[in-house]
Amino acid sequence: MHRLASYDNDREFSKLLQRRADVDLAVVALELSRDAYPDLDFKESLVWIDQRARELALELKSSDHDYERLRKISRCLAERHDLQGSVKSFQSVDGSYLHRVIEQRHGLPIILSIIYQAVAEQVGIVLEGVAAPMHFLLCYQEGDEPLYLDPFAAGQIMNREDCLVFLSRRTSFSFEELDPYLKPARPRDIVIRMLNNLKALYAQEKNWEASLKVQQRLYSLEPGDYTARRDFGVIALHAGESGKAWQMLKACLPDASDEEKIVLAGYLNQAERQLSQWN
Repeated sequence: MHRLASYDNDREFSKLLQRRADVDLAVVALELSRDAYPDLDFKESLVWIDQRARELALELKSSDHDYERLRKISRCLAERHDLQGSVKSFQSVDGSYLHRVIEQRHGLPIILSIIYQAVAEQVGIVLEGVAAPMHFLLCYQEGDEPLYLDPFAAGQIMNREDCLVFLSRRTSFSFEELDPYLKPARPRDIVIRMLNNLKALYAQEKNWEASLKVQQRLYSLEPGDYTARRDFGVIALHAGESGKAWQMLKACLPDASDEEKIVLAGYLNQAERQLSQWN
């Protein structure tokens, strides 16, 4: 089995490996960004978040109503600082990197949500991630009824019924099917979703070296998961890491279905051919 990578320099990601829940998702997002931008200094992004919180702290002194407090967060980030969603974000990996989202003012729903969370937390407002199908949202649960924010849509605020209608239109799922997804997601699940977004974008670009770094993190989070191991092997093969690919794919064979065994055998043959050329 392939040896797990060390993430000693990634303080918050390491907490996920220890299955801790006290994780700073903004810092995790920056740790993922550093894979693509090795010289990244976290300070600039964290200072930007701190500055937005300072702005809000003054404004919120005159707000008692939950809806109005959430609306002021949206006005600050989406209107005053132009932080919103964009179709471009689904076409480039930079929409998944927190520091680039702050710089370019648009990103994927999940990264925008993490920024909203980080700012809100500093002013005493708890927003929790909601890993709904096809669209990540935020939930505020400390009022009389839950309220949902969509940072991708300029911080639109919805009650539970409106949120279900919105998601049902996007997914064609029934309210009953969507209901379980409205519960707050664990930090671990949020980071796995972020990584899967990156993996898909890098695969689309055929940037296999970068995709392998992403898959290495997914594998480190779930080393016993068959899909994580299989995808590691396949991506390693595409990235030219034939030894790693052969080792992982060979280990996957006993757990593969009969149909997948045929596919894995093909990949193993490719890995063996590449290895034989180097020996």
